[in-house]
Amino acid sequence: MNNFNLGFAQQLLNFVRGGGNVMQLAMQAASRNPKAAQALQMIRGKNYSQLYQTAQNMAKECGTSVEQITSQMDISLPPEK
Repeated sequence: MNNFNLGFAQQLLNFVRGGGNVMQLAMQAASRNPKAAQALQMIRGKNYSQLYQTAQNMAKECGTSVEQITSQMDISLPPEK
């Protein structure tokens, strides 16, 4: 996979599986990192379908797909609505 940081994605997934609050984690990251702040602003207020499309676009820019990423992480997402 080109630019996608699978290690971070795996850490995030483990955080969520452990019952962590993703929004709190995102807000903490945004307070320390301008790129994280930009990402948080980009996803705020979007519905599932819009978020899924955003994820597809971002994965494509990195030379991969949402399906490849989720397959490597051994997770499944609900289908796009």
